[in-house]
Parts: sequence; C-alpha cells; structure tokens
Amino acid sequence: MNSLNEIIKSQINIKIEFFDETHKKLLCNKRKYPSDVVERMKKLVSDGLVVDGHDFLEYYLFHNKRYGIEKEDFIEMIPSKSNELRMHFDIKNNQLFKLRNIALDKTITEHIGESVGMLAISHCFNIQSADWSFIPESNKQKTLDCSLAISDTGLIELEAKGTSAVDINLSAPSNSIFEKKKNKKSAKGKYYYGSITTIDTSNLTCYLLDPPGNDGNFDLKRLRVTNRLSYYYEILRVIAPSSELIDILMDRIESIREFKYDLESLEKLKPKNRPRFNYASGNEPTFFFRSYYHDSKEMKIGGRFFYLQEGLSLFIGVENNLLNKIVNQNVDHLLSVDDELSSIEINELVNRTAIQTTTRDGQRIKVEDKLFFGSSQLKMSGRVYIKNGLALGVISYK
Repeated sequence: MNSLNEIIKSQINIKIEFFDETHKKLLCNKRKYPSDVVERMKKLVSDGLVVDGHDFLEYYLFHNKRYGIEKEDFIEMIPSKSNELRMHFDIKNNQLFKLRNIALDKTITEHIGESVGMLAISHCFNIQSADWSFIPESNKQKTLDCSLAISDTGLIELEAKGTSAVDINLSAPSNSIFEKKKNKKSAKGKYYYGSITTIDTSNLTCYLLDPPGNDGNFDLKRLRVTNRLSYYYEILRVIAPSSELIDILMDRIESIREFKYDLESLEKLKPKNRPRFNYASGNEPTFFFRSYYHDSKEMKIGGRFFYLQEGLSLFIGVENNLLNKIVNQNVDHLLSVDDELSSIEINELVNRTAIQTTTRDGQRIKVEDKLFFGSSQLKMSGRVYIKNGLALGVISYK
C-alpha cells in the first residue's frame, strides 16, 4: 500500500459473525438489548459491514489507547501509525488484508481489533466516533474507561481483541475477554460486548460475543454532551493549540461534568476580552488564523498538515459549521451531528504556519525532510474527505 490515501478513498467490507450459537441467542435477546440494535446486528451478520475509509482512519488514528489523539505524543506518532498500515496491509476490491501470511506485532493486531470492534458496535447503536469516551484527564473527577460509548439508551462497554495468527484460534482472545470481565469489580456499561477481529491475507472478520454486563445509573444526556465536547476538544487542540477557545471549552466541559449548568440553557462560549467569537460572521474564523482555511460555496473547513512520509502529509481539520455548533452550545444541535461523507479538492500554496513542524511541547519533530520542515510555503494537492464535521485527507506536497 502506497499510503493512507488508498484507505481513505475506499470503502472497506468487514465480515461480521456471531461467535457461536450461544452468543447469537444472547445478542439477539430483545428483552436485554433494544430491538433496533438487534435488527441492525442481525443485518450486519447477514450482509456484512461496509465502512467509509474516512471512518476507519478516524477510529484507527484517534482511538488508539497508546497513541490516540488525546496523548501528548500523538503528532510524533502519526508517521509510525501510517507506516504500520503501509508496511503490513493492502486494500483491493474494498477488502483490507495483511500482505504476508505471518503473525503481526501484538500492538498492531490489538489496535485493528479495537477499531473494527468499535465500528461494528457503533453501527448497531447508530452512534459515531465522538460518542466513544474521550474524556480528558481531570484532577477533579475520575475519567471513564476508553472502552465506553454513550448511546441514547445506555452505556456500552466493549472489550475488543484482534488476532493475526497464521493458524487462527479464537479460544485465547475469547478467554481473555471473559477473564477480564470476571476480574472486574464492576461493569460501567448497561450493554457489555466482546469482539474478536481476525486479520488474514484475504479480509477482516469480526466475531461478536456477549459477556455479562451490569446496569449503572448515569445522566446519559449529560455524558453524551460531555463526551462529544471532549472529543472535539482533542481535535481542536491539535489544530490550534494556542487558541483561547481551547481553555474556554475545557472550562465548560468541567462545569457540565460538575452539574454547574442546566443542559437546556447552556450559554454560548465567549472569549475573555471580546463580546463573541467571530465564527459565524462569514469571514475566516480567528481560530484558523495560523492554520489552513478553505472557503468555498460548497465547504468551509480549516485545519493543519501533519507529516506522514516524504512527499505526503495528513490533513486534520474541522468544518466551520461544527465549530459554530461547539461555540453555540445548543445540546440538540451537538447531539444531532450526522453528516454524509463529502469531499473537496485542494491544490494550492500553503503557508508554513499551517504545516505542523513541532511537537505539542514546541520541540522540532525529528524527521529529516528539509522540504516539509524548512519551506516557507508548500504546494499541497489532494482530496479531503469530510464527515460529521471532521476533515481528513492524505495530501501530497512539493
């Protein structure tokens, strides 16, 4: 595979199976699970799961327990995460598969397993990436486990595994799921799932399991709002870490967590020394002043370019419409973000300020590419894909 571009412009077919007949009966129990969730799951097993490459990359890059977007070394790890896919996987006829019939490193198989499991459960519950817990660390309150998602009917807890063994045996990962569950003092989720993704030289297959779970008493709407805002916070601080919006948004997240606000009457976010943010004025938002901004009738997005490999960068950005929703703090609008995949073409000179050349703590990224890290301008060319307000694209530079 030449780059992430082959994934992002494709759709990926994933085979879905029940682990066995016992788990099928448990997972299809409509007294335990919502009827619409059961029907979507049965249809996935019948027809398979088809995901946009944009979605796969979002989960793969952002929801990585070791190197996800909330981690301080996320920027430095983008090239290595890209290289993992480039070196070990290929995609043809909408099938993502490993290149050689060898067992892959455990960290790779685990993360593929996490990504695919989350994608499958997201489809069943009609939730999205922003609904999986991305609560930033807080000194005031214990944060939630990364395996939790918040739906409108309850909390979902997922224990996801992956295996790429030459002779695939599902007993070891399934036993791990049950042992981990048994050793937990309590489960946070109302719906507790297990998934095992097998990775071979033809396709990806995800097996679904039903370990026992316990209900919990949570303010689901407040959790969903906090979760989505926290996810957007992580993306925004990658794009414009010095923007005053970042700290203001975190203060609001903490206040919502601590029940200082009624969700139905949240005030707009406001800058400290000005009456309002200018994001709805029609002009280029100040948030993107040191980033790239694309302004057209079809789409208004802003973001930054991150190094992937020589000649290629990863664009991460957000749609201006999503930025407005974050500032306006209308809960119903935040929870109803659900946009179809669209795309735009970029082909222009970009100033150095929009090109990420340092780590989050201001240190120069240690990559020997004088063109990317030393040019005052770069010609950026490629297609950016936008879904649910998030823009991702593999962009060539020269």
